[in-house]
Amino acid sequence: MSKKKVQRPDISQVKRRLEKKPPPEPPPEPPPAPRVRPDTFKEAESFMKEYAELNAPQPEPSDEPAEEEARVDLGPLPEGVSAEATDRVFYRNTPIDNADVRATIESRCGEMDFADLVMTGRVVQDVPVLSGKLEVTFQSLLGSEIFWIERQSEREALTDWAVSSWLGYARLVLSLVAVNDREFQPYAKKREIDPDLFQSKFKLIMDMGEKQLELLLVNLNWFNYRVEQLYLDDFEQLKNG
Repeated sequence: MSKKKVQRPDISQVKRRLEKKPPPEPPPEPPPAPRVRPDTFKEAESFMKEYAELNAPQPEPSDEPAEEEARVDLGPLPEGVSAEATDRVFYRNTPIDNADVRATIESRCGEMDFADLVMTGRVVQDVPVLSGKLEVTFQSLLGSEIFWIERQSEREALTDWAVSSWLGYARLVLSLVAVNDREFQPYAKKREIDPDLFQSKFKLIMDMGEKQLELLLVNLNWFNYRVEQLYLDDFEQLKNG
């Protein structure tokens, strides 16, 4: 048998059909960007301006003195009025802690002498907090006593608040000489604080009522201010002498 000859496909016709295929369409254009609102544009412009001003290089400091601001002369102060603050005491303005109560108590106190501070390192003052009911005697403290309670506070308290609280009560214990007719035993031997004597006095004072302790702490603060005034008044006399 004779074999039939297989005809190959005409490739040239296929190529011609492919060449006649239309070119691909261009990609669609992106949607138009949204327009910026005028007020938004102004805000952005203002922000960029402020940013540029804040980050602008600062001029080098000049040695020339700056011009003083103009001051308004209000004339002389009225008689009895001082331009300097004379009372630096902080008041909580409670019934027992205010300027009027302090003035009343201090009007009944005897004067202290700066010479006592020079000779002995202390001043002592009787303070009639409530006449006939609560009369106390305070003494100023020595540097060694302040240093002792500051070191002791590290053993007595663990938090900053507890340290501050303990220091306040410890200063009261060392400063309080007598309450009414009761005079406390010394807490020191040969000017050295005895821990046992201190703890004994500390317990006696802390067994007082809460309001009584509050009164004592408030008046101790005023007493310390009066002691400080002794130094200020003395130096004021030197300045004016």
